Amino acid sequence: DNDCDGKVDENYTSSPLNGAPLPCDGVGACGAGYYECKGPEAVRCSTDIGGSVDESREEICNGLDDDCDGSTDENWSIGETCQGTGQCGQGVWECSSADSRVCSSDIGGSQYPAYEEICDHLDNDCDGETDETFNIGRLCAGTGECGIGEFECASETESICSVDPNGSQYDLNDPLLAGDPETCDGRDNDCDGLTDEGFIVDPVSGTPLTCDGKGECGTGFYECNGASSVRCSTDVGGSQDESVQEICNGKDDNCNGIADEHLAIGTPCSGIGECGSGIWEEAGLWECQGLYSRVCSSDFGGSQYDINDPAKPGSYEICDGLDNDCDNLTDEDFSVGAPCVGIGECGLGQVECSGSDNNRCSTDIGGSEYDGRSEVCDHLDNDCNGETDEIFPLRESCVGQGECSDQNGVYLCGEDGQVKCSADYSGTEESCNRLDDDCDCRTDEICRQIVYRFVGGTESERDHVFSLFSVPPLAGYVLEGPVFMVYSEQLPSNTVQLDAFSRLSAADHIYTIDSAEKAALLIDPDWAPMAPLGYAAASAENGTIPLFRLAKSSSSDHIYTTDTAERDSLISSGYVLEGTAAWVWPLW
Repeated sequence: DNDCDGKVDENYTSSPLNGAPLPCDGVGACGAGYYECKGPEAVRCSTDIGGSVDESREEICNGLDDDCDGSTDENWSIGETCQGTGQCGQGVWECSSADSRVCSSDIGGSQYPAYEEICDHLDNDCDGETDETFNIGRLCAGTGECGIGEFECASETESICSVDPNGSQYDLNDPLLAGDPETCDGRDNDCDGLTDEGFIVDPVSGTPLTCDGKGECGTGFYECNGASSVRCSTDVGGSQDESVQEICNGKDDNCNGIADEHLAIGTPCSGIGECGSGIWEEAGLWECQGLYSRVCSSDFGGSQYDINDPAKPGSYEICDGLDNDCDNLTDEDFSVGAPCVGIGECGLGQVECSGSDNNRCSTDIGGSEYDGRSEVCDHLDNDCNGETDEIFPLRESCVGQGECSDQNGVYLCGEDGQVKCSADYSGTEESCNRLDDDCDCRTDEICRQIVYRFVGGTESERDHVFSLFSVPPLAGYVLEGPVFMVYSEQLPSNTVQLDAFSRLSAADHIYTIDSAEKAALLIDPDWAPMAPLGYAAASAENGTIPLFRLAKSSSSDHIYTTDTAERDSLISSGYVLEGTAAWVWPLW
C-alpha cells in the first residue's frame, strides 16, 4: 500500500472504494480473471499471458486468439486474399482445421462453388487435379485392332482412347494412324466394338445376320468368304455346308444358284432329227428325264412329243433320209445303210429309200449306184430287172447267116453277148475274103481296123485328123470318136490305099485314094505325106458307105465324115462338099 491508505494497488488491481479485486476479461481466448500487477506501472488480467491464472495456449486456426496475444490466427493470414485452386477463383484465407487453412473458394472453404469435374483439361472441382476422373494422359488399349493409345477427352463428361474412333490418333484413311476400313476377317478393323459388322453382323446391334442359302441349302448365318465378301454358312464351302451332288429334279441341289445346270435344264435345245427347233412352231427346252439324264422336250420322251398329233413334234418313221420319229435313228424301219446284194448282176450295194414307204438296194434299177447295163445274151440278168435275156428270142427257130444261111437252128447266146442262131456254129474259120466265114455277122474282122477322128486347132482355124489309135496323134487334139473301118491289107479286087497328107503352112489334112491327087500333093512343097490309114474300096460295093470330103476355104480345113446328117450340117455352116474321098466300111 504505497500511499498507505489502507488499500493495496487501488486503481490497479482493486477498487478504490472498497479495495475489492477488479475483474477483467483476458485477451482473446483467455477468460475472465482479475487484474494483477505487471510491473510498477502496468497491470494484466490474471488469465492473460504470464498471469497467475494464465489461460493462453498454442495458437491454432479456429478464429480465436488462442495464445491471447491480441492476434487471431496470425500464423495463417486468415482473412487475407487468396487464389483458389483450379477454376475456384479468388477468396480469402480461412481455417480448415486447428493447424491448417483453406482458401475460402477451395474445397472445404466457405465460398466453395462445388463445381463438378468435367473433361476439359481444367481443374473444375479445385482439387488440384485436372480431369482426374477421366484418366487423361494414361495409357489405354484401343478397341479392336487399334492398339495402345492415351486417354483424352471426348466430351465434358466422357473420355476416349486416342486410337479409338473420334480419337486424335484415329483415321480410317491414314495408314500411319490407328483404324482401317472394316473387312471380313474376324477382327474389329475399324475399332467400333463390332467385328465384321456390315458383313456378318448387324452394324447397330452386333447380332449375327441370318441368311437363306442358295437353292436347297437352308437357313444359316453369314460368314466371311474372303476380306470383302460373305457367304451363307449353309452354302458351298460354308461351315454348315448343306450342298449335295446335283441331280435332275428342278432344284438347285449343289446350291450354286442354278438348278440342274449340268444338264442346262430349261435352256433351248435342238431336238433330234425332225423334232428340232425351227422345224416345229415351239422350240424345245431341256427337261429332266429321271434324276441323272435329260431329254429335249420335243424329243421322244419329252413333254411336247406326240407321234399321233401332227401339231406336235414326232411322227411315224418313213423312208426319206430323215429321223421322223426323233429316236436318233434314220429310216431304221427300212434297214437303210445295211449291205445288200442287187438283183441279178448288180452287185453289192447299200439299202436306200425307194419312196417314203419302201426300200431298195442302191445298185438296183433306180438306185443311186445302179450297176446294171444293157441286157446282153449271156444267161445273166445284166439290167437287174429280175429277168434273164428277156429281150432275146432264145430257143426260137432261126436260119443261119453269112456262109451258114443254108442251115436251120434255134437262137442261142453267143460268146459276144448277142443272140446267135445255132446254125451259125457250123461256119468255118474267118479269112480275109469279103465273106462271113465264121457266121458271126461280122465280115473279115481279122483284117479290118477302126479309124478315129480328132479335132484341134483354134476356134477360127479348126483342123480334123484321122488316126488308127484312140490316143491323140497331136498335142492339143481331142478325140471325137471312132468313125469307120478300113482294111489293114489290100484285097485282090476294088481296094486301094487311103493315103494321108499334112499341110505345112496351115493346120489341115487330106485323105485320098486318087492317084492323080496323090502325085500332085507329093510334089507340092506345102504338103507332106503321112502314114497311110489302110485300104478302102475304090467304088461302092456291098457293105460299104461313102466317106464324104468337105472343105472350108475361109479356114483351109478339110473334114471327112460318113454321117449324112453331119455332112448336111457342115454344108449349112459354110463347108463345101468336094465329093466322096473313098468307100469305107461301117463300125460293127
